[in-house]
Amino acid sequence: MAKRKSKTEELPLKDEEEQQPIPTAWRSTFRDIVNAFVQHDYRLTNGVEGVLPISAKTAKQIKEYIDDYGETLAR
Repeated sequence: MAKRKSKTEELPLKDEEEQQPIPTAWRSTFRDIVNAFVQHDYRLTNGVEGVLPISAKTAKQIKEYIDDYGETLAR
């Protein structure tokens, strides 16, 4: 999968009305979390830098939310 590079750095912006791009500094963390979820590792057992492991209860909720959404996660 090719990684897209943005020429503009996205900074964290709180906007209660509209969605905003994921800040540039957070993107690799989000990518690692999604990759773990694609592998059905909802507890992040292999670790994601800067992210605490997820409890079994929360991991179960995440799995159920993804299943209920009805789509397949992909990288």
